Amino acid sequence: MNKLKKSLNLKASIQNGLGKSNRGALRVPEIQLIDGELGIRFSINYLPLLSARAALEKQMSTILKEIMESDIEFTQVVITGTYPARNKGEVPVLTVSYLRETLDLARAMAPKNPFALADDIIATPYFKRKIKI
Repeated sequence: MNKLKKSLNLKASIQNGLGKSNRGALRVPEIQLIDGELGIRFSINYLPLLSARAALEKQMSTILKEIMESDIEFTQVVITGTYPARNKGEVPVLTVSYLRETLDLARAMAPKNPFALADDIIATPYFKRKIKI
């Protein structure tokens, strides 16, 4: 199967796993594979006040599960989450990176927290406070 078809299959399985947006946004507007780096952009659902981190961890875990069950070959995954900003539409608020080796190790350990095993996390100050990372 070619790379494009694999990417489209992964996009569909992530969208399926995440379900519909609770704010009307396209859940996975972009997936790309360039030189071994798998880039995924997804819209983060509105997060409940008391359990924002748990809700986001569930969304991230779903994405990682679908990636690891796919047959896409990659060396690194970069997942970017977008969220609405006043008068700006969807903006990137969170970028989490994982090396393939990290995900292979994590598969054996089955961790519950996708942020704990990340190789790199970049988040806006507001979003860091909101999800407490």
